[in-house]
Amino acid sequence: MVRASPGNPRSFKFYVWELHILCREILLHAEGNSDALSTFDGLVKYINYIRELTKGISERTIDSGDGALQALFPLVHQQARWQHSLDEARIFRAFHIYSDHNLANIFENVTGISMVDMCALSLTIGGITKKHVDINTSQDYSVVGVTPKVRDTFFNMTAKTIDGIRHELAEKQKYDESWAYTWNPLEAWPLINLDVSSSSKLWCPLPELLLRRITEGLFYDLGKSKEQFGEQYGRAFERYVGKVLLDIFPSNRFEICGEQSYKVRNQNKHGVDWIVSDSTGIMFIECKARRLLHEAKESANGKALKQSLENLADAVVQLYKNIDDAVSRRSKWPWNGFPIYPFVVTYEDWYLSTPHVVNYLIKCVQCKLDSANLPRGLIEENPFFVTSIAELERAGQAISHLGIGRFCACREISMYRYFHLSGLAPVAFPGEKITYRRLLQESWVEMFPHLKHLLDKLRPAGPL
Repeated sequence: MVRASPGNPRSFKFYVWELHILCREILLHAEGNSDALSTFDGLVKYINYIRELTKGISERTIDSGDGALQALFPLVHQQARWQHSLDEARIFRAFHIYSDHNLANIFENVTGISMVDMCALSLTIGGITKKHVDINTSQDYSVVGVTPKVRDTFFNMTAKTIDGIRHELAEKQKYDESWAYTWNPLEAWPLINLDVSSSSKLWCPLPELLLRRITEGLFYDLGKSKEQFGEQYGRAFERYVGKVLLDIFPSNRFEICGEQSYKVRNQNKHGVDWIVSDSTGIMFIECKARRLLHEAKESANGKALKQSLENLADAVVQLYKNIDDAVSRRSKWPWNGFPIYPFVVTYEDWYLSTPHVVNYLIKCVQCKLDSANLPRGLIEENPFFVTSIAELERAGQAISHLGIGRFCACREISMYRYFHLSGLAPVAFPGEKITYRRLLQESWVEMFPHLKHLLDKLRPAGPL
């Protein structure tokens, strides 16, 4: 919400994704000495212009035969990621994954910075950008244990000159139905040097992008490396999911079992990543750090999305193979006859929110079940879930409170099976008083062991 002036009651509501687009267009096209955005009316004018453009694109997409639901899919990806953001949890995920014992050396070799230093800098600089638009790159960060060399490495990872960012924006920009959803290089370069003659000053137009750059965005730094990190990255994510499960589900009511390899006809099988069980049901959890390609987020009817959904279907079918081995007594895990609920847990949310996308995923799963000589009926007997770890961190607390069977088999579950799992409990169990707490609070001390005495006083406590 923005107000015209302290004494003027006029106000105007806009959204962060609209600022995301506006900032991109300013960097790409602004020239001359005009400062049309410095006034209240100027900002309103340009935000409304963006709204008119996006509305026109949506109407044209629908008229072209793609339909309203297909037009909705990229819209959800554009907007939902900004609406329910827990920065603390996002930082914890990145810290635990990239400081994992099998991944930490690869990460530091590629980036030149450790995750401890990354967290110290990101939290410090992130705090500055909440109050100031500019950053002094020569600032001394020794108070948080960061050397000038590491500080410079951080800025090299996250900053670009105005000419450099404009060139990259021009290369990525599209002028079709995907205009509003095109990959924005500000995601990779959230800090900008507007004046190369004053290289000690950087500008941060959107602080939210800086936080995402040094959490989810770190994946792309590894992607530029020639080192083989895929398996280690997946294992690190799997272990992080395990930390979350152990924090959510108390051992006096739930049993948590990690991966147990076994053999079937001399064929080695890894087994399911995690199993969580109680007296009412069993969760089979397959962890997949694989991300939805950005091209898939731009269109709900393109090859990129279909390929991504086929890859996701592989994970679902892997779960069904594990379930088949378990109920057939071929694995080491002793099935007790309770219902099994398959979960694919992803790092980022895929926002599988529209019927045609879900239907395509189910069709892919059915075809892959046929190829694996497994009955298609498994989808009805053991319906699968797809959820992000962020959703599971909250929904898991509701499952812990209610019990696996009660949550996973409730009447309203179909609406939340692939999207916004954490939204189920308030709708299906409005009378239940479920307390949601902050998870993995010991992470603060792990990130900053030398500040333990201070963190013990500052650490947030209690429910969310």
